This record gives sequence, C-alpha cells and structure tokens, in this order.
Amino acid sequence: MIVKEIKDFLKKVPPFDVLQEELLQMTAENISIEFYPRGLKILSQNGPPCTALSLIRKGGVKVYVSSNQDDEVLIDYRSEGDSFGFVSLLSGDKSRANILAIEDTICYLVPRDVVLQLMEREPLLREYFMKSFFLNFIDKTYSEMRSRAYLFGDGDKLLYTTPVGDLLQREAVTASRGISIREAAAVMSSHRISSLILVDEKEVPVGIVTDRDLRDKVVAKGLDTEEPVDGIMSPPLIRVDSGELCFEALVRMIKYNIHHLLVVEGGKLKGVVTNHDFMLLQGTSPLSIVKSIENQKSLEDLPPLSSRINRIVSILIKEGLKARQIVRIITELNDRLLQKILELIMREKGEAPVPLSFVVYGSEGRKEQTFKTVFDWAILYDEPRTSVHARSVEEYCRAIVSRLEEAFRKCGFPTFNPEPFGAGTSIHASVREWEEAIRSALASGRETLIMQAGKFLDMRPVYGDDAMAYQLKDRLYRMVKDSPALLSRLLRVAARERSPLGFFKTFVVERTGEHRYELNLKDKGILPIVDSLRALALLAGVQATGTLERLELLSPEYAELAGIRDDIASALDFLLHLRIQDQLRKRELNQRVDDFIDPAGLTLLEKKTLKEVFQIIPRLQEIVTAAFDREGVEA
Repeated sequence: MIVKEIKDFLKKVPPFDVLQEELLQMTAENISIEFYPRGLKILSQNGPPCTALSLIRKGGVKVYVSSNQDDEVLIDYRSEGDSFGFVSLLSGDKSRANILAIEDTICYLVPRDVVLQLMEREPLLREYFMKSFFLNFIDKTYSEMRSRAYLFGDGDKLLYTTPVGDLLQREAVTASRGISIREAAAVMSSHRISSLILVDEKEVPVGIVTDRDLRDKVVAKGLDTEEPVDGIMSPPLIRVDSGELCFEALVRMIKYNIHHLLVVEGGKLKGVVTNHDFMLLQGTSPLSIVKSIENQKSLEDLPPLSSRINRIVSILIKEGLKARQIVRIITELNDRLLQKILELIMREKGEAPVPLSFVVYGSEGRKEQTFKTVFDWAILYDEPRTSVHARSVEEYCRAIVSRLEEAFRKCGFPTFNPEPFGAGTSIHASVREWEEAIRSALASGRETLIMQAGKFLDMRPVYGDDAMAYQLKDRLYRMVKDSPALLSRLLRVAARERSPLGFFKTFVVERTGEHRYELNLKDKGILPIVDSLRALALLAGVQATGTLERLELLSPEYAELAGIRDDIASALDFLLHLRIQDQLRKRELNQRVDDFIDPAGLTLLEKKTLKEVFQIIPRLQEIVTAAFDREGVEA
C-alpha cells in the first residue's frame, strides 16, 4: 500500500513523472520516509553532504544562506513536490545552504545510488537534474560574490532566463593571425581584455589567445615574443548565438572544458563571454548602469539604459536579495536616470526664470518602487514677482514638461498625470499653490483626492532646489498635524480596506470584470500598511518618508506597535516580493504589468504566508485607530 501511494505521488511530480513503470516501481520500493518537526534545521550550510535526495511529501522548508556577519539571505521556500539536496548528493561535497522546516514536514528520501541509476537510464530526468550542476562551476567565485554582498541565491533560474547577448559589454576585439605575440599582448593590454580573437584575411575567426596562453605558453616557456601569435592560439573556436540562454552556453563550456565563448548574432561575431561573466553577470550590475548613465551626453542615448534598469530587477530577485533591498536599488537607479534626463533638458532649455525643485512622491518618494506602473512627480517654484514673470515661468515649465513627456516615453517610464488633482490642476505650481491644492484635496472629503494628497506627504526632492521641497513638506506636516479634521480624513483612508479573507480564511477576489478571480495586491495589502503608518507618523509629528523608516521611529512611541514591528516589516517585505515576482513573470510573458495576482497560481507556502499577512494588517489598523482615539481624533 505504501509503495503504491509513493508511486501515485511520484507520477504527479517532475521529473519523476517521466519515468516508465519499471523505474517508477524500483524508485518507490527504495524510498524511505522521514519526518521533520517544525523548527528543525534539516541541513546546515557547509555541513556534511547529503546521502539522499529529499522530496517534500507534505509541509514546507526554508532555504537560506548566512554570511560571515550572520546575516540571513533567503533563497527560497519549498513545499509539496519540491526537492532539496541534489547538488551536495551528486558531488559528495558540503551542503551549500541551510534547510529549515517551517512546518511539520514529511519527506521521501531517494538514495544516492537510485538517483544516479535513474539519471543514467532516463535522459529527461538527467537533463532536469543536471540544470543544477552549474553550482559546482561557480564555487570558485562564491567568496567574491559574498564579499560584494551578493550572496549566491537562486542563480540557476537566472541562467535559464538571461540571453547570452545580455552579458556583452563591448564589440569583439580582433587581430590578424599573422601578428606577433608581442603585438597581440599590446592589443590586449590597450583594450584591457583577457582574450583576443584572431581572424584570417576574410575576417573569419580562426582562433583565440587568452591571458592564460601568454602566461603558460610564452612566459613560462621563455618563448620569443616576436614569434607569430597563431602558434599559441587555441583552435577550434566554440560559438554560441546571442539569443541562447546562459545555461546552454555554460553547459557548452563545461563540455569542452573552455573558459571563453564566441558570441555571434546573425552569423556575425558580436563579442566574447567568459566563465567570470556568468558568475557575476557584471554587465547588469547596478554600479555599471549608474556609470553608464553618468557618461551619457544626450537624451537619445538613455533609452537602452532604462531597459537595463528593468532587467536588473529580474537579476536581483533571482540572486536572493530581499524586496526591501531591491526597491531601494530600483529607486536609486530611477533617480539617477531622471536626474540625467532633467540635467540634459535644463541644459537644452537654458536657465529657468525662477528656482525650480523637481520632486517625486508616492511609492517613488518612499523609495518603494517596483516595476513602474505609474510615475508621480511634480515641479515646485518660488512665487513669481509679477504677472509677466508668472507667464514666463508658465511657458518655461510647459516646455520642460513637454520634453520630459517625450523623454519618459522613449525611456519606458510610464506616462504621468499632468493634472494630479483633476481637470484644471497642474503638475507645476508655486510652493504656495501646491500647499493650497493639497489642503483643498484633503478637505474635500473625496477619497480619491485624499489618497492623492496623502501621496504628496511622501514627497522628496530629486533635482534642483531641495530646500524648497523640504519647506513645502514641513508646511504640509504642520498643517495636517494641527487639524483634527484633516487627520481624521487620512485615518479613514488608511482604514478603508478590510482584510481580503473570507470567514474560512479563503481569499476574497474580484468576481467580475477583467480581473475576475484575482486579488489587487497593492490596494488590499501594501497600501493599508503604507497609509496606516503614514497616518500615525503625521499624528506623532514624525517626518520620515519610507514606510519601514516610519515603523522604526514610531515603535518606541507605541508599545502595541513595537510588539508586532517585525511582523509588519516582514509582511510588507513579502508583499513587495510577491508583487515584484508576479510583475516579473508578466513582463517575461509580454503581459500587461499591474498589481493583480491570481491566488490560485501561488504555491501552498505562498498562500499560507499571504493569509498570515492579511491577518497582520487589521491588527496594525486597530493599533493606529486606537492611537487616534487616545488623541481625541475619530475616524
């Protein structure tokens, strides 16, 4: 009976579902069952190697690594049907991560000899598992990645989604095969490259010379550097198409025991990638993007950099960074790009007739932006001296906005709302006019206007006169704090959304329309946390902008909040992570990026965690409401 149950389970779980009856029966007969209570560390990082592949039958585990400073970096949650321990099992080497049972967990243990036999006899199963074998290949750079605070995470998925062409940073450097070794070394030195492609008279690649060739074949053996370089080159050349995924290229390098690959596109040589490129993916690091942005001299050069910012999100999430870290990096890169756009436009339009301050607000202001679905920004300026001066300022700002709209469109930024508070309002105004517009919106009693005004309370300057922006923010905070009526309206907005869980803790989803059976993660999860902590910050006079920063500063003042501070921080982090992950999936499928998710598509662990999150939010709303009540401010 037990063997039959195991077989029935294996038939539903990749890659065992491809096994023929004979192998399926053999596997089931050799499997043992192990129970791990919640909280037990099943495997320890750098601990003994695995002797069996663990296949989760019921329950769930957390996979994470620890740095030298004992910082914990989450790699993955795994639940029913997932496995762990394969690489350690195959290599006989240490475990590379910690595996912790986060609930009572039952695992089927497949012995090492059975796994090896299955891989030998079933090609599809072997291919499935060998996709993890590249882990051995990156061990050499593991310590380097750790020192750069990019601990190894779910890198295999990254290799399966990134085209080789994305790693190229420059055109291929070539030279004639007839030059001398000395001349070849000089070319490599001047271009600061580790390899040189040698071509024949028809510019067809015939070989490659690397730093290792110069070291091992020339220096170590005392070879005359005036000898022809083709005497030390390494043919034949292995090539890969720029559209192929990094994993396929890496497998090719392992197969032929090489460290360099030629990348071709449309039959033409595009460049060279090395094993080091695969390890660190240097071409898509945030620092390299920042450097590229700073070096641009015209607006026309910026659109490709914008697409690289979007791609970095995919890379960061697959390298195991927490959502709170990812959104900060996204924000910094967006800021750099926006600042460069504004710098180039202002240089083009000439000196402004009045000091200007460019601000961002909403999620960008809080530094909590994921993939851009909306971009909120505005222009502030000093009060014009005369009506003529006012017309001059108006014309200048309109020209800036028009040029910005064009640049945003080319760079892939979402379109912005030029009338933030409805028809007749403007995205550029004096500090006094902004203050009046926001006061009017808060006093209107209209939920949409109050929500928009609340987003302006999260503003921060990104370009121009910072003092002007901070002056307006200070005025707004004092205005709201001194007005129980305005505070009350903001509290009502913060408490407007109820938990999207039904009586039996089922998700309450949309029942009609385009998003039928889906859940708005932003409206139902992220904004209730953001709005609640903003309202409490206003009540307490705390001018911090970021949600987690507000949480940190408010917790010492409110004991009830301090009691669930870590839960709230984890809840927001999970919601942001889930949002980024789903938006990333939609981008890769060329679907419209929005804030809706389908709960049915979540794993068991994701569903369970999301339900826990939706039970934390009402507790936060109750704490905030109680704090307002004590101050005599009612919703």
